[in-house]
Amino acid sequence: TSRSSLWLKPSWLEPFGVERPRRRSHRPCQAPVFQAGRRLAAAMDKLMPVVGGMVGLYAAAKIIPVMYRWELIPGVGSPEYQAKAKTIRYDHYTEGIVYSPYDTGDPVREMPAASANKMYLRQKSGGWKFQSEM
Repeated sequence: TSRSSLWLKPSWLEPFGVERPRRRSHRPCQAPVFQAGRRLAAAMDKLMPVVGGMVGLYAAAKIIPVMYRWELIPGVGSPEYQAKAKTIRYDHYTEGIVYSPYDTGDPVREMPAASANKMYLRQKSGGWKFQSEM
């Protein structure tokens, strides 16, 4: 029989006294050079998680203070945030729309003249018109 067809036959069909060719061993070579490599790999398996943890702690020590200061941690407010929150007046919600885009202190509560009648409104017929055109 050909060598390629040997693996197709079940072992109980092999005639007695016929030996199959032996496969190569999957065990690594036992030479001292390879044993040293295995010892080094085993040491690295224990060392690399420690190194990775130290790198992670270093990165966290650098990143978390910045996240705290920029208020990127949910539920945690920095001292700058607490100071600013004390100056916010929360009673303006009854006084209408605030037209100033930035928090500059006293907000502008009157519509600028350049913005009057500039709303772009949808018509019942489906079209769009400026408020000044109606």
